[in-house]
Amino acid sequence: MDCSRTPDPTACAKEFFLFRECNRPDGPHMLIEEHLDKYNVSSATIGPVDAPERVNSNTAAFLEKMKETLHLKNFKEKFVAYKW
Repeated sequence: MDCSRTPDPTACAKEFFLFRECNRPDGPHMLIEEHLDKYNVSSATIGPVDAPERVNSNTAAFLEKMKETLHLKNFKEKFVAYKW
């Protein structure tokens, strides 16, 4: 890839994106207008997307909901299923 020899500030993101899309089994998705509703985009050009906030309270709330839903009465806080 020519971009890898002298990368721009995006570190060849555009080239990587195009490479990834052209190797999809059904052909490119994010470059085709009728597929844009599947992704968080405002036009045919993919823009930056903010990652969801990761905080422990969200994880703890989800685990509490899961414990209630699955009726996990013997659930331990730091349980590791694969620990020997």
